[in-house]
Formats: sequence, structure tokens, C-alpha cells
Amino acid sequence: MAFNRRGRGTAVPSTSKYAKDVDDELDNEDEEETEEEAPRRSRGRRDSSRPAGRRSSAREDDRRPAGRANTRSTTKRNAEGGWDALKKAKSSEGYSENLKIGQDEVVIKFLEPEPYVVYKQHWLQENDGRKSFSCLEEDCPLCDTLGDKPRNQVLFNVIDLSDPQKPAVKTWAMGIRLAEKIEVLSSKPRTSPIDREDLYWAVSKSGKGTKTEYNLEPLKADDLEDWDVEPLDPEEIEELREQGAGPDSVRWDSREDLEEIADDLS
Repeated sequence: MAFNRRGRGTAVPSTSKYAKDVDDELDNEDEEETEEEAPRRSRGRRDSSRPAGRRSSAREDDRRPAGRANTRSTTKRNAEGGWDALKKAKSSEGYSENLKIGQDEVVIKFLEPEPYVVYKQHWLQENDGRKSFSCLEEDCPLCDTLGDKPRNQVLFNVIDLSDPQKPAVKTWAMGIRLAEKIEVLSSKPRTSPIDREDLYWAVSKSGKGTKTEYNLEPLKADDLEDWDVEPLDPEEIEELREQGAGPDSVRWDSREDLEEIADDLS
């Protein structure tokens, strides 16, 4: 089963298959990103339409009431406190934390049989640090003006079971090589589909940079006892699946923005 570049039927900046440039990829594309280098997310929900370019902070200012808020209001507010409330608020706005893989094995579960989006992304050094920008691929100002080579980004929704008591939906962002490894696994009877109800995965990585290797061990629900993890019931899985991100969670940059950035850096 070949992964569809358009990810769940939503248009992305190119019609070409993501695997075409496998041999030309950056050597360090599968090296785990730092927190600062994680793919940028917008606040779009899974079922919203794709935003037309970069969001403007002015839109939020337009929605903000003028003057001081009325502190005497007796309207009942649905407010909660604590870190769990923060996580709940983030998931309701379409945010998804990034899965971090280290040398210690982590048990995860895929929420879908294929990536929810595949696209190309530029990383540029600006005065205030490195920032990411989506690539237009065809007539992209960052490619044509700056000669910058974008990285492939492949995004999966997964359940992180590092804390078995608090399963968390996260985005696993990766490059082509790791994605192709998962694609092969998705075509084998023993591990297909990768989000099968009784199928979990122990994942870890070793090495650094171009020598990074990712290890994926399929686990059946019966095997989870060795990991002190209990299988999730279908209702739990479906509830967590609803929290997953979609193509509109990626922040798509407009051509005008990219042209301005290219002019500033050229």
C-alpha cells in the first residue's frame, strides 16, 4: 500500500508522489528534531478547510473585545484548573504534541493506517533562530531564490503509552527513510494494517545524525503485560482518534510570505 501524498484527501502544495526524491534527501532528514525544530501547527481542526496561507495575528485582535472585561459578570464559566485542563484545552484547539523517540523503548499505537499528511518543509536561520516554512515545490521562492533544499515531512497520529495511565495522542514526524520502513511493515500480513485494533508497537532509536536507526517491534495486545501496559478498549481508541491532527493542523505559508522571506535573506 503506497502512502497517498494528499493525506486523507486534502490538497497539499504538490501533486507529485513524496517518494520521488528518496535518493536525494538530506543526510540528516531522519535525525530527531529538537523542540524548536518541530513542524509548526495551526489551530485548525481535522474537519476544517485548508487555510489560505499564514494566519494573521490581526484576526485574533479583531475578535478581542475592546476595553476592560466586565469583572462583575454573573455568567457561569466552564473553567477548569490544573495541567490536565491545559492538555484538554490544547487538544480541543487542534494542537498535537510531537512524539520524541529515544534509546529507551516506548509503546505506541498508530491511529490510522497511513500518514495524515506528507509535504516538504524548509528550515531557515533567521536573526531570532531557526524557523520552518512549508515549501510550494513548484516555483517556490525559497527553492528558486535562496537555493534551499526542503526536507520531506511525513506525519502520523499515534497514541503514546509512556504513561499507561494517561494515554496521549501525539504527532510522529519523520523523514522518508523511516516512513518507507513503516510502509513496508504496513504491507505485511502480520503487521497490516499498522493501526489494527490488537496491534501495538515498541519503538526506539540508536545512533545519531546520518547513523540514526529506528527500531519498531510489533506487539500484540497479549504482549503488553510485559510492558505493564493494558490494551485500550475500542471506545478508548475511538475517543483518542478524534483528538488526532489532520492536514489543516500544518501551517501553510502563502507565496507572498515566502517571497518576502526570500527577499529578506537573499
